[in-house]
Amino acid sequence: TSPKTGLKTETPKPTSSPSPILTIETPIDEQVLDKRIVQVSGKVANSTSVIVSMNTQDIVIKTATDGSFATNVTLSEGVNYIEILAILEDGSIVSQTRTVTFTTETF
Repeated sequence: TSPKTGLKTETPKPTSSPSPILTIETPIDEQVLDKRIVQVSGKVANSTSVIVSMNTQDIVIKTATDGSFATNVTLSEGVNYIEILAILEDGSIVSQTRTVTFTTETF
């Protein structure tokens, strides 16, 4: 009990659950592609849903039992920002962004 407020205080106890980690396998950040369709794939711990957000489209993906997910998105000409958001079991959100450039120019 706090002597100032009279309220009961407790010290937080660490939990044994793993920290939520979002791993994006594809695409690689800063990747330049000559194909309009790219796969977004990865794995997340403690999540049942992933949202892939790009330009004006949002794709909701239900993760597999091992936390893996994958979907295809269509790139616009030039620079594309792909945001991957994982909605964790406790309601919090973890996100990562990938920047991918689509061009038909040959190098």
